Amino acid sequence: MADSVGLSFPTTSIQLGHVFYMTTTQSLWKYVGGPPADAASWVLLNGTFNEQPNVATWGLAQAGALWYYAPEQMYYGWDGTKIIQLAYAGGEATYNYHTNIKQSDDFFYGSVGSGALGELGWTFTSLSVVSVGSETGHPGIFRFTSSGTAVGRLLLSGSFAMFLDGDFTHVWIIRLNDVDNETTCRIGFINSTSANPPDNGVYFEKTTTDTTWIAVVRENPGDDRLDTGVAVVADFVTLTAVRKSGNVFFYINEILVATLPDTNIAAMPQLTPCIQLVSSNGGVTKSIDLDYFQLDMAVER
Repeated sequence: MADSVGLSFPTTSIQLGHVFYMTTTQSLWKYVGGPPADAASWVLLNGTFNEQPNVATWGLAQAGALWYYAPEQMYYGWDGTKIIQLAYAGGEATYNYHTNIKQSDDFFYGSVGSGALGELGWTFTSLSVVSVGSETGHPGIFRFTSSGTAVGRLLLSGSFAMFLDGDFTHVWIIRLNDVDNETTCRIGFINSTSANPPDNGVYFEKTTTDTTWIAVVRENPGDDRLDTGVAVVADFVTLTAVRKSGNVFFYINEILVATLPDTNIAAMPQLTPCIQLVSSNGGVTKSIDLDYFQLDMAVER
């Protein structure tokens, strides 16, 4: 039960923990200290909103705030620094078609034929493919082997492509089996997938001269290329790129290793999730194992 009711925050006869019901938004607020007339002195407990609350003055004091956003049928909260999605009335928040797209593939099944690989039906060119036995923590694995100096490439659904006009996260769990100076590998969003290097992209890279993973945001003819300092080894690694707040954050095994501006992304053509694998020695093939792929993209419908 509210301690007071009104059109705006009360300014007299209140103390810490005072609960106020605001009739203009039909929402409950708790006083946490400070000038009572200021929104930063209150934390939102509950309410249904047709517009997102004004969080311009919110901070750690508002951590734990909760409300329902009617246009998206979505519960939202405040984590102390930003608005976060909590739950979707029509299902899990991950699958709210109003706000985001999610695709994932654990490579449990699928044939080794192009267009039928994995749950999403990946296609590939200038690569040979076999399934290999599961390992602890890696239940589904396909191995891709390059055929000479051609640019071997694995693509999501062949001609699948997208504009990267919003925030995104892509996650890959891979094992590059050959880490020598004859091997080039790229993993992420790529355009002109048969080119070496591609014209545009947001990806992790290891070229013939690299011994560490390189973070790349490339918009032809220039690019931002930053050494992560993380050695490329012949073992499974989780590679994640997250675009938000004007930057692309690159993570390796869930540790932030590089940050690049996203300035050039808007100028890029459509890109596709892709792995490139190239051998500079036509007589020696190279291989990479793929265990998992995940894509999350923000959309507005």
